[in-house]
Amino acid sequence: MVEEQVQRELLSIYESYPGIITPSSEAPGSHVHLGVDGANEHIVAMSFEKSNEGRSAELVVDFIMNREGAKRDAGLACDCYAQGTVFYGCTQEQLGSFRRYLNYGSHRPMGRARPKTMQSSTPLSVLLSHAFTAFTDDYNKTTSGGRIKPHMGVWSNVLRWIGDEGLDQRELGKLAILSRRALRVAVRNVEEQGWLTVEQVHETRGAKVLRLTSEGRQARGIGESLIDEAEQGWRSRFGNGRVDKLRSSLAALAGQFEIELPYYLTGYGTADLQVTGGAYFPEQPGPPRIPAHGQDWPVVIRDPDSDVANLPLPALLSQVLAAFTIDYERERLGWLAIASRFLQLVDAEGATLGQLQEIEGFAADTSLKYWVNGSGKPLLERHLIVVVEPGKPRDMNRRVYLTPKGRRMRGSYPHAVMEIERNWESLYGAGHVANIRTTLEAFDSTFARALPDYPNNTAWLSRWKWQSGVL
Repeated sequence: MVEEQVQRELLSIYESYPGIITPSSEAPGSHVHLGVDGANEHIVAMSFEKSNEGRSAELVVDFIMNREGAKRDAGLACDCYAQGTVFYGCTQEQLGSFRRYLNYGSHRPMGRARPKTMQSSTPLSVLLSHAFTAFTDDYNKTTSGGRIKPHMGVWSNVLRWIGDEGLDQRELGKLAILSRRALRVAVRNVEEQGWLTVEQVHETRGAKVLRLTSEGRQARGIGESLIDEAEQGWRSRFGNGRVDKLRSSLAALAGQFEIELPYYLTGYGTADLQVTGGAYFPEQPGPPRIPAHGQDWPVVIRDPDSDVANLPLPALLSQVLAAFTIDYERERLGWLAIASRFLQLVDAEGATLGQLQEIEGFAADTSLKYWVNGSGKPLLERHLIVVVEPGKPRDMNRRVYLTPKGRRMRGSYPHAVMEIERNWESLYGAGHVANIRTTLEAFDSTFARALPDYPNNTAWLSRWKWQSGVL
């Protein structure tokens, strides 16, 4: 009975996993033999198609089994399997982990696949991302008269919120809409820079008060003036009318959001690109609608009387892009940052590590090693979105393949972003959405460099000191 249940569970996964050969009347296909060498010793037989999907599936199975410490090429006294079948010796615990991780790398836990769609225009999320990154570039180019200039993320999410009287650290997380893990890193970095002090005011409750030093107050003022200077630069470049149109349309959307969102787009943590951090707490349909989110992400209901019209321009771009990201990720089609940036570079044939490194503008903005390097440790490998052929670390000819999970993320992205934009037209007003699109399309053609289709929303937490300095 136990064996039948295990077989049914695995067969269900195999049938939804392209590249894995399932049992048939002619051959046993992929199969598990329980209790072969004692009650806790099992042999998993895996058969794969001779295709790119089959190669990807075999690499994923190998990756999981190696991580769990299962033995490949375990013997089995049976000649009914096709040539090329791979055998693994597993304990009960290893078999359980294999089932869970193989299911995780399939499309079974994901949302419904979207139809294959050819994009007729640049996705709205990409236009917002380009504008946000371009404004950050222009901020970085402003001069501060020989004084230390804070990274725009540091000013937006830390310095601007701390008044001269100080601020409770927990309140900063709610004001900046930062997860506790992101907040801890940000506060530590700014403290190390000498811009704030952390005062423990209650030993048992862990309450801490943040106070800006004189240098921190100076950096706060510099950041605010340079944000204004960068926006004035856009007005000189694009015209007051266009910038005002963009501001008013962004504010019209942001003013309708039911929750507060960050003034500088930030991931859930230094290694988590999701805005809300997953679905530990499920979505509450509301009203107000509360998105699914992780334990550390603060939910702050927006005051309907709050005025967003006077927010800094990058804060408006950030909030609208964060809202789009949340709506995308609620569809369970993966992370927008990954679907829009990396997965569009890898097709059904796969790509080598060397080819990915050579793509202009990709590795320069986000280190390729952060996404994939063949060690099993980078983000996309850990989450079984891609799999890499084994080999020496410096071998750039190793091929990168999408898993079924990665293929659904890649294939559904073009239709899903169009779907969200249409929904926004109904929800927030077609005129406002159209104004944002047309204005950003006009701006987009003038930006000086090839910009990423989604910002690196964690860099300011780990690299912000590289981008600050005497300028």
